[in-house]
Amino acid sequence: FSYVVFAGEITVVGEVNDTHQIVADRQIYEVAVTAKGDDLVMNYMAVKVMVEGTVEEKEDMKIITVKSFKVVPE
Repeated sequence: FSYVVFAGEITVVGEVNDTHQIVADRQIYEVAVTAKGDDLVMNYMAVKVMVEGTVEEKEDMKIITVKSFKVVPE
């Protein structure tokens, strides 16, 4: 069975890793397949970004649906 444990708005600051996930505060977020999510993971790998979106937890994964993002200066 696959079910949603929780869903909510969130803002995270982290980096996109080479497996197209966002790593923020030692937490890994899978990125939902959307136009904004695809833009983020394809064009901003290893860049520090602030991401706003909705997070759902399914089994042991957190999945973020990106609503907006911006590059954070180092």
